[in-house]
Amino acid sequence: MFFEDNIVNIKDKVTYNYDILLIMVVIICLLIIYYKENFNKYYRKYIDGKFFYVSQLGDDFFYKKSIYSYSTIIPIIIISLILSLASSYIVKDIYLNSYFGEYSFSEISAWLIVSIILFIYTYIRLWGFIFIGRLFGFENKILKVIVFDFLRITIFLLLVNVFVFSIFYFFYDFEFSKKIFETNRYIIIFYRFLYFLVRARKIKHINLFKIILYLSITELFFSLITLLLGYDSLRFFL
Repeated sequence: MFFEDNIVNIKDKVTYNYDILLIMVVIICLLIIYYKENFNKYYRKYIDGKFFYVSQLGDDFFYKKSIYSYSTIIPIIIISLILSLASSYIVKDIYLNSYFGEYSFSEISAWLIVSIILFIYTYIRLWGFIFIGRLFGFENKILKVIVFDFLRITIFLLLVNVFVFSIFYFFYDFEFSKKIFETNRYIIIFYRFLYFLVRARKIKHINLFKIILYLSITELFFSLITLLLGYDSLRFFL
C-alpha cells in the first residue's frame, strides 16, 4: 500500500530546504507586519490574552466589523498559512508529502494549496455558526460575539500549539511532538465550548438548553468530526 511504502523513518527529524522555509516565514512575517501597521487595534485584540478572562458582550468595537472585512480576512489568511506551514512543511506530515509528491507539487505550491483549503474551511465554520444560530433564533449581536470569539480564541491557541510543538520537536522526536500537537487540538475544542457556554450564561434571556444544543452542534460536533474523520479519510485514500 501507499501508506506502507512511505512510512519510513517517521520518527527521525527531517531535512528541511531552508531557502524555501525562509521564503514562507518571510511572507508570513510581512503579512503580520502589514496587519499590525494597518489594523493595529484589531491586531492587539488577537494577541491580547486578556480576552480569556475579560468578556464584553458585543459592545466592543471588535464585534462590530464584518466577517468579510480586511480586518477579518487577513488574520484568517495568516493563520491558514501558519497551519499549512506546520502541517505540510515543518511537521513534514508523511501523508501530505506523499500525496503532493505523487502529483509533482512543489513545496510552495503544496503550502499554498493547503492554506487555501484551511481558509475556505474557516469560513465554512463561520457560516455554520451564523446559519445554525439563525435557525435557533439567536440575535445577530450574539452570533457576532460567538463568531469573532471563535476566531480570536482559535488563532491565539493554535499559534500557542504550533509554538509548543516546535519546542517539543526541538528536544524530542517527531512522533512524540506530533502527539502533543494533536492532543492540544482536542483541548482547544473543549476549551472553546466551555468558554462560549460561560459567556452565554451571562445573557439572561437565552435558554440554557438551547445554547448548549447549539454549541454542541456548531462547536463540538463539527470540530470533532473534522479531526476524527477528515484527516483519517485523507490517510485512507492515500
